[in-house]
Amino acid sequence: MLGAAGWRTIWRNVQSSRVVTGGAALVTGIACVSSPYLLESPLDHVSLASEHRFPLCSLFAWGMNKNKVAAPHLKDSVVRLPENFQALDGMALRDVQFSNEVGVAVDASGNILQWGTGFDPASPYPSQTLTGLDIEHVQISGSKVFALSRSGHVYVFATQRSKLMRDTASWFSSPFDYIQLKANERFKDIAAGEHHVLALSRDGHVYSVPTDDLANEFGQLGYSNVCLTERDSFKCVEARLEPRIVLNGRRPDALETSHKDIVDSSDIRYAPELRLVPSLHGVTFAQIDVGSNHSVARTADGRVLTWGYNGFGQLGLGANISVDTVAVPSEVAWPVSIVGRNASCSRVAAGGNNTFFVIQSSNAPMLSDEKGATSKERVDVLAVGSGQRGTLGNGQRSQVCGVPTRVKNVSGLYEYSEREKRLCPIQVHALTVGASGQCALVMDAPPLSQDETRRDVYVWGDNDASQLGMGGKGHRAVPSLLTHTPPSNKDDKEPPAPQRILLVERNKVRGSSWDGKERTYSRVEQRIVAGGSCVGVYTKV
Repeated sequence: MLGAAGWRTIWRNVQSSRVVTGGAALVTGIACVSSPYLLESPLDHVSLASEHRFPLCSLFAWGMNKNKVAAPHLKDSVVRLPENFQALDGMALRDVQFSNEVGVAVDASGNILQWGTGFDPASPYPSQTLTGLDIEHVQISGSKVFALSRSGHVYVFATQRSKLMRDTASWFSSPFDYIQLKANERFKDIAAGEHHVLALSRDGHVYSVPTDDLANEFGQLGYSNVCLTERDSFKCVEARLEPRIVLNGRRPDALETSHKDIVDSSDIRYAPELRLVPSLHGVTFAQIDVGSNHSVARTADGRVLTWGYNGFGQLGLGANISVDTVAVPSEVAWPVSIVGRNASCSRVAAGGNNTFFVIQSSNAPMLSDEKGATSKERVDVLAVGSGQRGTLGNGQRSQVCGVPTRVKNVSGLYEYSEREKRLCPIQVHALTVGASGQCALVMDAPPLSQDETRRDVYVWGDNDASQLGMGGKGHRAVPSLLTHTPPSNKDDKEPPAPQRILLVERNKVRGSSWDGKERTYSRVEQRIVAGGSCVGVYTKV
C-alpha cells in the first residue's frame, strides 16, 4: 500500500513516536507519515527535521500595515513575512487583537496597550491606556474596544486616543474614558463582529449588545428591541432593530424610534447594557464566536446554533436555506455521509463570512483516503461560507457553501499513542479566522518533555495582504504548513530550504513588563491570532 501511486511516506525522527496520517500508516521504531493529501502540502518539499521557532516573550506580526498595525516601525503598507514587533519585544501578553486600523494588547498585569494610526495618527506606536481593570481578553468592533476582566465584567472604550481621553479628569480619576456594561451575570468570554458583540456568562448564557446602528440588520443580535440611552440623563429608551427579512425586503432606517436624542453610535454609551438572547433562554452553552455579521453558539454536548447574515451560507444550515437573514438561532446539521450519525462539535471558529466546526465522530463512514485505517474515531474540520479566496480549505473556490464541507490536510489525521498502544485522532488545539478570510489552525501534539510542547501551524485562505506569512500574495485553497525561509548567504550554492514554524508551550520563562521590570512566568504558550487582514504570534501568559 505504501508503494501505491500518489502515496508518499515521510519519516520523522522525534522524541515521541508520532504518526500523522490521513490514510494507512506503518509504525516501526520512529514515526511514519503516509497520506494522499500530503502531496498537495509543503510536507513534500520541507524537511520535517528543519524547524523554526519564534523567540518566546515576543510578538511577530505580518499582513496589512497601511495603518501601522502589523509593524509600526516599518513604512511598508504590507508586511510579507513575520516581523518582530519591536515595541513589545520581550513581553508576555494576556491577549492580542488586530483590526485593519488598530491593534490592542493586554499586558501580563492586565493593562491595555493600543497602537496604529486608527488609534493615534500622529504616533502609531503602542501606548498604555486603561490600567487597573485586570483585563484578560479584548475584542475590537468598529470604533470600540470591548474588554473582559478576570472578575467577569465587560468594559467598553474607544479605539481612538482622541475619543478615549476624558473631557475632564481629576487627580483621582482615570484620564481615559470607559464604562462597564450593565448585566446581571459575570462573563467568561466575549466575541465581536463588525457591528455587534456576544458575551458568554459563567453559567453558560448568551448575551448580545449592538455597537452601532447596523448591529441587527441581519438579526445577528438575536432579538429586535435594543435598549439605548438618552444623551443627558442616560435613561434607557427602546429602539427597534428589525431584521431585513421581517420587513419583506424593505430596507428601513436601522433605528426606528421616535426619540430624537439618542446617543451617537460612535459613543461608548450608545448601548450600555448586555441583554440575554431570549430564544436561547434555558440552554447552556460552552462557546461563542461571531463573524462579521453572524453569530455562533456551541452547547456543552456538541450542538451548534447559528443566526444572522447567511448570504454566503456561513450559517451552515444547508443548501435549502437560501435567505440572507436568519433572525432566529437555528441548529446546524452535520453531513452524515462524512461524519456519520454519532458526531458532536468540540470547537467553533468564525470570521468574516465563514464558520468552522471541529467535529468528533465515532463509527463514521470510511472515506476514500482512509483505506487501511483501523481507528473508529475521527476528528474532522468542517467549513461553510465564502470560498472565493480559498477560505473553505477544500481545494475549491465556491462563492457560496451552506453545507459543511471537509477541510483538507487537517481532517482525519491520526497519531500513534504509546499510552493506549493504538492510533488516535489528532486533535485541533486552536483555530483562528480573520475578517478577510485568512485562517490559521494549530494541531495538538504530545509534550516533548515535562517543560515543553511544540505544535504545527497550518494556514490557508485570503492572502491579498500576505497575511498567510509566506511572502507571496496568492490565495491558498488547501491548508499548508506555516514555514519560515532563513535569509540567504551570498556564498550559498542553493537557496535555504523553508523551515516549518512550531509554536511552543513552556514552563518558567523570563520576560519583561511594560515598565521594563523583569518577571518570571510559570507557564506560557505561543498563540496565533488573525484579525482584520493581519496575523500575529504572541506569547500568552
